[in-house]
Amino acid sequence: MAQYAGRRGNIRGAKGIYFQMKIYFVRHAESVANAKGVLSSKEDDGGITEKGKTQCNDLASTLNDINFDIAYISPFQRTKETFFNFSTKVSSEEYVFDERLSELDYGNLHGETHESAEEHLKSTLSKIKNGDYKVRFGGVGENQAEFEHRIYGFLSEIIASGKSNVLVVSHSSTIAVMEKLLIKVLELDTKRHSIGNCEYRYYTIKDPALTAKKIEDIQTEPKT
Repeated sequence: MAQYAGRRGNIRGAKGIYFQMKIYFVRHAESVANAKGVLSSKEDDGGITEKGKTQCNDLASTLNDINFDIAYISPFQRTKETFFNFSTKVSSEEYVFDERLSELDYGNLHGETHESAEEHLKSTLSKIKNGDYKVRFGGVGENQAEFEHRIYGFLSEIIASGKSNVLVVSHSSTIAVMEKLLIKVLELDTKRHSIGNCEYRYYTIKDPALTAKKIEDIQTEPKT
């Protein structure tokens, strides 16, 4: 599923099989689409703004003492630029562009402002909340079942990989699904809040094998 994999020259990450891991989620820096206030579900999206580049520098200062075994990045321009802007100061043994981390496909809502798309999104999310996982975003985009399926598959795979510190650079929509799932399977007494541009969150997984199995079980549950 990965589009491209690369290796760093400055390898500091430890090797081996681990019984505990940490997953760090990073949302991309401010993008051109964010600055315009529009929905964007295309890979060639204009990248990040100058403000976004500054956010990347600030993030690098926060994460520069962590040795990541691997980084997984959405193949979108804004996530790639985010990673390459802060990764010069962050150690990662390997990086992979993975399509499963792509932004939600908003269908015909791509390019619409948040205000103009609000009514449609509210209607779609209401149907999903009531159990309709087949309704498509923007009429022709992804449905919730497809969206969750690819993300659950990604998450169970990386948790079962035997890595110690994993970095994931993606979008607010995909990170929200992963966080909600981890809070459920790890039985955490916490509430998830929206993640801002270039913000990060991390989760400690004490039993990766069991956690991956729980996610796989949820992934195979039928969606109506």
